[in-house]
Formats: sequence, C-alpha cells, structure tokens
Amino acid sequence: MTTVKKIVLRRMRAACKTDDKQLNLIIYKEGNGMAYKFGEYLRVKRNKAKLTQEQLASAIGKTGMYISNIEKGKNYAPPKQEDLNALAEKLNLIHEERITFFEAAAADRSTLPKDMIDYINKCPSLRDLIRIAIDRDISDNDWKALIEAL
Repeated sequence: MTTVKKIVLRRMRAACKTDDKQLNLIIYKEGNGMAYKFGEYLRVKRNKAKLTQEQLASAIGKTGMYISNIEKGKNYAPPKQEDLNALAEKLNLIHEERITFFEAAAADRSTLPKDMIDYINKCPSLRDLIRIAIDRDISDNDWKALIEAL
C-alpha cells in the first residue's frame, strides 16, 4: 500500500469513524492519484448525524431525492460551494471532516477545494512553482520526497 493511500485511509478512518470495508466504498483510485466518492462520504456522514435525506436537504432548500441522487452518484456534480458549507454545518462536521468533505466534492468536480484555489490565487510565487513543476513534469514521487524533506 502506498504512503499516500495509508495517509488517506488514516484520515478517512478518523473522519468517518468506520472500518476499511466501508472505506473501500468511499475511496477509489483514479489515474495516479486518489479521489473520494463524494456521495458515499455524504451518506456516511448523514447516517452518523442520524439525519434523513429530507432533513439534510432542508439545509439547502432541496428535496430528499436531490440528496439521494448525490449519494447514489446520479448527480453530475456535488452542490455549489454555498450549499456545501450549509451541508457541512448541518452535519456538524469537525475541521478534519470538513477538509475531506470539501476535497471529495472538488474531486468529483475535477477541481480543487475553494480554500486551495483562494490560496493559490493570492500567492503568485506558488503559481510560478506550479507552472515550473508542470513544465518540468515533476512527478508525484518527487513531491512526496519534497514534502518528507520539509
């Protein structure tokens, strides 16, 4: 098992308070990276909060069917950012769970979480670094080595 997957599994175990069998439903491999199935994570957190789909949907002015479709992966994208914030609040997610929640939603949209986008946008040097990494085709293993060195 890769180091990244171990970290992700540890993070998901803590966030979901669940076992590896359930985590395998939540985490799937996509290309060289890891991604979360947002709908499955939403279902786990909703069940943990003991909320019905209708109760959760009320936080964003939607129907229970809307939440059901997200949980089943039938919606093309997770809710918009404002709705994600309201859902996270209704689910009473702790900080680490919120990070996973927003990362899972962003992964399903093939984008980055809003806080990362905001940070990248306010740091021109970071954008330069990312551009250099792209131009030089820096691998994920190279990034892992850099992170470990820090």
